[in-house]
Amino acid sequence: MIARDIAPDWGHQTYGAGWQLGVFNGEDLLPERDVLLSELVEVTGAPALWGFVVDSDFVDLVMLGQRSGRVHVFLGPESAEIFMDEFGLVGDESDEAGPDLEEGEYVDLEEQFPDQVDATSKALAWAHEAGLSADAAAVAAVFTQEADPLAEDLMLDLLDALGIHKTNPT
Repeated sequence: MIARDIAPDWGHQTYGAGWQLGVFNGEDLLPERDVLLSELVEVTGAPALWGFVVDSDFVDLVMLGQRSGRVHVFLGPESAEIFMDEFGLVGDESDEAGPDLEEGEYVDLEEQFPDQVDATSKALAWAHEAGLSADAAAVAAVFTQEADPLAEDLMLDLLDALGIHKTNPT
């Protein structure tokens, strides 16, 4: 999770302009993601983002801003689709429900998540709201890349492309 002007008590790294990158292990906070992001945006008055790294294969990313709204995308989209398919989480009306879904429930990735162009546009709006100087081409590139070798690197590449730069190695 990354937010501005909050000095967390947990492991974190400091980035420029007061941005803090918090690192959490496990899935404990995942169910509270949207509530925590909303609270961060409300408390700081600045946009925030959350990236959940799944097996170092892809990042489940949510960006939230008061004016730019919410965007939910995957970094490493092909790996995300493979993962969701393996667990029966994607499909269409003709597919049987996966283990975590009720009968008739499924996730259609094309309907649920923005395409690369839309995701880039929304991410740039988020960066603009945050007062960042984003590199549009670099943001677009990150949204189409796969982890090589780690999805954590995609997250760091996105932060850099958005204009959030690390200031000290903590």
